[in-house]
Amino acid sequence: MNIGEKLNIHKKFFSKIGANYLILGIMAIVLQIILVNIISVTNPEYLHDINIVTVISSLCNYILPFPIFYWLMKKLDDVEIEKAGVSAKTFILYTGITITLMWIGNTAGLIITMLLSGAIQNDIANPVQELINSANIWINLVIISIFAPICEEILFRKFLIDRTIKYGANLHFSTET
Repeated sequence: MNIGEKLNIHKKFFSKIGANYLILGIMAIVLQIILVNIISVTNPEYLHDINIVTVISSLCNYILPFPIFYWLMKKLDDVEIEKAGVSAKTFILYTGITITLMWIGNTAGLIITMLLSGAIQNDIANPVQELINSANIWINLVIISIFAPICEEILFRKFLIDRTIKYGANLHFSTET
């Protein structure tokens, strides 16, 4: 098999992964539209409750499309990732790096928001902050702090990295397919 054929195989593999994530995103939007329309016909006052809207959004983004996405991704080959322990020193180092990068990103975001707000002579509202401030604390805790991160880890680390690690783990393309 020549290099062009190998590249086509790899392109198709990554195209399938991209298509699966596109399908996941489209399913989430379609499910939200369907659920919101059903609720607007049966009990429209529910759509004025931020807690119910938050739960509907979470259901449509994480739970309802998950079985189809799982089925699509299971069709693609995955690689078992070797697990290595992390020393306490390495864990502390990674935690420090993470917190530092988070602080830098947050500061950059605040500066950009301030500059944009000054440029347009109007306050810029943060819709995520408004959502968090107006929803029930327990719903925020369960969905934003526990459920969403777990689903994200499954969607990206388990499904994406387990299938693409073979392209980056050895820092070179394998001659095998």
